[in-house]
Amino acid sequence: MTTTGAGAAVSTERATGWSRQLRLTPLRPVAYITAKAIVGMLISAGAVGVVYACGPFRHARMPADAWASTALIVWLGSLVFVAFGLFIGYVLPRTTPCRSSARSWPSWPSSAACSCP
Repeated sequence: MTTTGAGAAVSTERATGWSRQLRLTPLRPVAYITAKAIVGMLISAGAVGVVYACGPFRHARMPADAWASTALIVWLGSLVFVAFGLFIGYVLPRTTPCRSSARSWPSWPSSAACSCP
């Protein structure tokens, strides 16, 4: 859910006027969204790396190519959550993105832990 929260931070930036400031610069909106997506994917890479680093200590056994391929699949799959967070950040006002993302994924108890400013 950290990747969703990273994208949902866009709503806070919109509320504080940061998006308006960026519109005054030559930065294209696509570049800004791409940068936010890259940051979300980097956060996801860290989380996936920690999970896969802990795997051998929990007695998980797989061939090396399976470790690499499943880590890559999980990491690429997190792009959906990054995009979802960006969508929520752009669509909803500042006070509601985390609550809305928690309601959108009711089967995930960790989504209730999303911190909102």
